Amino acid sequence: MKNQVFCTATQSFQTIQNAFGQFAFATLLTLFMFNGLMSAESAPKQFVSFQNFIENAKTASSVAYVGHAGKRVKDAASFEEMRQHALQMYNEVHVSHSFLLDSHYFDCVPVEEQPSFRMLGQKQIATPPPTPPPHQQLGEDAPVAASQIGPDNQFDQFGNSTHCEGNTIPMRRLALEDMSQFENLKQFLAKGRDGASRFTRPNDPQPNGDGYVHHYAYAQQNVKNLGGNSDLNLWSPYVNTGVGGETMSLSQEWYVGGSPTQTAEVGWQNQPNTWGSENSVLFIYWTADDYNNTGCYNLDCGAFTQTNNNWYFGSGFNNYSSRGGSQYYFSAEYFLSGGNWWLALGGQWVGYYPASIYGGGQMSHNAQVIQYGGEVAALTQWPPMGSGDWSDKGWKYAAYQSDIWYFDTGSAKWWAGLTLEQPSKHCFTDSFLTYAPTSFYFGGPGGKGC
Repeated sequence: MKNQVFCTATQSFQTIQNAFGQFAFATLLTLFMFNGLMSAESAPKQFVSFQNFIENAKTASSVAYVGHAGKRVKDAASFEEMRQHALQMYNEVHVSHSFLLDSHYFDCVPVEEQPSFRMLGQKQIATPPPTPPPHQQLGEDAPVAASQIGPDNQFDQFGNSTHCEGNTIPMRRLALEDMSQFENLKQFLAKGRDGASRFTRPNDPQPNGDGYVHHYAYAQQNVKNLGGNSDLNLWSPYVNTGVGGETMSLSQEWYVGGSPTQTAEVGWQNQPNTWGSENSVLFIYWTADDYNNTGCYNLDCGAFTQTNNNWYFGSGFNNYSSRGGSQYYFSAEYFLSGGNWWLALGGQWVGYYPASIYGGGQMSHNAQVIQYGGEVAALTQWPPMGSGDWSDKGWKYAAYQSDIWYFDTGSAKWWAGLTLEQPSKHCFTDSFLTYAPTSFYFGGPGGKGC
């Protein structure tokens, strides 16, 4: 029988530690392979202000992009569509200041000038739900809440503060140099340069139109819901883009409904060809039509309205979990409240997807499935999932998600009654924690023949 959640649980860490504390060895080789690496891109030598970026975008020509080494934009028409999208996103935006984070530009955009607020015709910022209760992991060796800004990156190399002023939010810049890594605008918004972002139903992994196959190890429950919560153990698995087409590895939450599929998603993703970094980054995603013509990551289209300036979509973290060593995590929660899919990270409301973006479909009212776990995508050789260890390696070795609960259609909280799914079990597995049916381990080394 399911038990209603009256407060946020804090005992999951102790359960993890007690169940799997015997796994206490690690090697330098695996630490190197699975810990976060340095950014794939070197920092620019000259800072490009927001104003210079806009002026350059206004006069940019496809001649400088189409057919050039390192650029994949298909033709002049595709480049022009990208350029117009970027200019539309920044129309009438007044940036207070800009900075570099993970070698990428972020601009501090006034909350009411961000793309979704303007493009969806919002009249005022929505009122958030009540603040989630404080969340703590207890125990002498408890995992640490992850952060994106720490003592060592308060300022970028040009002396610019990496904090946005009040009433502004950090928006990762839609640079033409990044967009032109994709064949067209649709591919960019799907982050599908290598087909690595397209969700394929976990019970039936199939290649998408580009031939890339997705594999999963996850847990789910079919239940009408208004969202839910999970604590995501944070890792940065090694994704070798130069061998066998390896492209992407992630851990995330899916809230799913309707046919065609509609989703609200959140998690961490390691996809160097997209993010320009070999570290995992924070991301959100949505689709209203099974990933065909709608959807985008983060703030790349006019969908998500960010209200909190403490979180940086498309950027990495200061620390990642290490095998046999320190463990890091962040909590993520979606809640459909007041006609908006609100997102909380680390117990803070960060922003929302207006339910109107689902066009009156299922997610305009509620989701029908909750899903949590790992996903990888590749052509012939798949990257590691989670930490790269099998789920039965347990605490400090295998990746996990814990404290998983959902909101029913009356907004009450219930512990999830999850069923484990591992359609690619010869490469990736998952397993419940002992005495913790709302927490599970997942992962695997990947490789060929998955």
